[in-house]
Amino acid sequence: MSDVQSQRKDGLSVVYHNNNVSIILSFLFLLFLTCLFLSATAQAAGIHLEKHMTEKIKQLSKSSSDVVVAQVGKSQSRWVGPLIVTSTELMPIEILKGRLLNKPLKVTTLGGTVGNIQLTASHQPMLHEGELAMFFLQSSTGKSKLRVRGEKVILGEQGKINIKAPGYDRNLLQHDHSFQGMLKTLNRYIR
Repeated sequence: MSDVQSQRKDGLSVVYHNNNVSIILSFLFLLFLTCLFLSATAQAAGIHLEKHMTEKIKQLSKSSSDVVVAQVGKSQSRWVGPLIVTSTELMPIEILKGRLLNKPLKVTTLGGTVGNIQLTASHQPMLHEGELAMFFLQSSTGKSKLRVRGEKVILGEQGKINIKAPGYDRNLLQHDHSFQGMLKTLNRYIR
């Protein structure tokens, strides 16, 4: 706290307390403590989220024949009896598990739009052309009328983890250090 002392004409001295400095210092100290608390809280939440995602990735990986980071391509929906199914092309960026070739592959999902009729399945992930995601896949046996032999099936709505929304430049991913670091981290958890 800063004090200012002045001498009056009658010989008395008056001390003025500079409360503005005291208030500003108190505010800055409280702001510092708040930032410190929020930082610790965010870090703890990040560790919890990371642990949750790690467990989810490990579990999905065990149930999958293939795990791939891929860009979503074109889709085509069709009628199969009373249901609508959609075949979507995935263009692999990184194959994390399985014996996939580094060429486009097809996945089949329940739901889609044919003409002006739309069928949605709440347990199936939504695929948007151009987005980048990690997919946990199973081979299709072709025993079901809904699936075509050779196409892959996504492991339900949790079998897709979004990475980037449509509109990113695929050619820049090899120079994106955060993306490359994420791939290295994912490789530790995929078995």
